[in-house]
Amino acid sequence: MKSPSFGLPPQHLDIPDKIRVSLYVVAPAFNYEFDDRIFDHKLLKSFTDERFDKKTRAHLLSAKTASMLSFELNPAPPILKPLETFLQYLNVGAEAEVLLRASQYLVQVTGVQNIGALDAAVTGVEIVNFAAALLAEEVGGIIVEPYSLKILETPESFTGLQTPQPGIPSLLPFLTIVQSQDPQLIRTTSLGLNRFGLPDFEVKHTPEELAAPLATLISGLAQTFFEDIVRTRKAGKDQYDIRGAQGSTRVPLKIGRLGNERALNLAFHGRQAEKNEALRQLLQDLDLV
Repeated sequence: MKSPSFGLPPQHLDIPDKIRVSLYVVAPAFNYEFDDRIFDHKLLKSFTDERFDKKTRAHLLSAKTASMLSFELNPAPPILKPLETFLQYLNVGAEAEVLLRASQYLVQVTGVQNIGALDAAVTGVEIVNFAAALLAEEVGGIIVEPYSLKILETPESFTGLQTPQPGIPSLLPFLTIVQSQDPQLIRTTSLGLNRFGLPDFEVKHTPEELAAPLATLISGLAQTFFEDIVRTRKAGKDQYDIRGAQGSTRVPLKIGRLGNERALNLAFHGRQAEKNEALRQLLQDLDLV
């Protein structure tokens, strides 16, 4: 089925020149006497570990300098208190929940990088992921990513963060799709693009039977949108071709509002029933329903 042309007007989106990415490591060992320079030294030593070949080690050292990686001890309650509402929703383990509720301090691992360098062989974003995983292993802690409500509790759960991979960072480890529980007014929101200073997705009033496939679609769209921003350094397109069972299907996007922030949405027109039918057809074309 040939997708219709929507003739959308040009859309403006401010792309940040630099992004500041943080992960938070929570552990019983952290107190006001914690010396973050010790772990910076250990991290530097790990860059010369035999687990990396010479080329990768060179990229890691270069990326650490470019990303201005830092460790900072901070009071935990301002970061962790807002997450307490979501702990049951996130299915957090009992021990991790006690630690999150009781911790007074955490270490913030931060990197700052020019967005134009995000597709380098090893990026500052990946260095932050690597550093947080290494630090959490060293101190027996857990990793918290508050933008997407991700909580990694065990070494196995953040093993994928420990070895930086070439290319554009994947959103999937830090992308959450949240859907409301009211079957009559399902609202689907992505959390994760905001980690990079970009708008997340918001789609309202979805029929219950389309909610799960819509979440799958948004996960793919978020990664596609992010890759386009990184590669082109431009504001993103108003439509993307996504491959499905019946070939390539065009998915139209528009920029709207999510509270005080910008948000991405599917650019379907007409009354709600017509929008829902257009969504159903799109998901069928992509073999998601």
